[in-house]
Amino acid sequence: MKVVFKLMILFLLVSCNKKTEENFPEYETQEELNERITEGKPFFDFDEVVHYQIEISEEELSKIETAEEKNEKEQMFFTLMFTGVPKNQKSESVFWKNLDSIVEFKRIVKSEFLSDLKNKIFTEKKCEDSKGEVSNFSACAPIYRDILIFRKLNNNVGIAKVCFECGIANFSKANAITDCFGHNLTNELQRLENILKENKKLK
Repeated sequence: MKVVFKLMILFLLVSCNKKTEENFPEYETQEELNERITEGKPFFDFDEVVHYQIEISEEELSKIETAEEKNEKEQMFFTLMFTGVPKNQKSESVFWKNLDSIVEFKRIVKSEFLSDLKNKIFTEKKCEDSKGEVSNFSACAPIYRDILIFRKLNNNVGIAKVCFECGIANFSKANAITDCFGHNLTNELQRLENILKENKKLK
């Protein structure tokens, strides 16, 4: 079973690594991608962000990973934590059902943080830390414990799944190029993590 699970994770990593190729097949190098970047362009037009956090022990996580036959709740956790954002109507329906059913921590991000999120963190920036090739590959298999829902006028306009341990974020279709998120020197992931931790402390 462990071999099967490792193969599943490898498949997910390869799928994530193909994201740039599928969305932007004309990009061959980091330089070519950077030429298309409009620095500062927001990923989404939003006026509210809702933060969901999956709080689960390592023991529970290990059980979900290795269970040959998962019960309904375990399958919900697995789908939320080990797969990217939904890509079609069917998977989106499953995503919302799982999110509302099993994730206990849900908090609206305070308005004082929205400007940084919209204008500094979730914006187009040029890639700066790779060796010339455009790549979203990571040797770390992401476990998405943090999920952000971007909203505008009470409508959902975007989704981001984040694994801070691996430094990976997976986005739904955005208004901007997200490929360089986490691949530059502005430390968006660290700044985002700090905001979410601070927001969690506030009442």
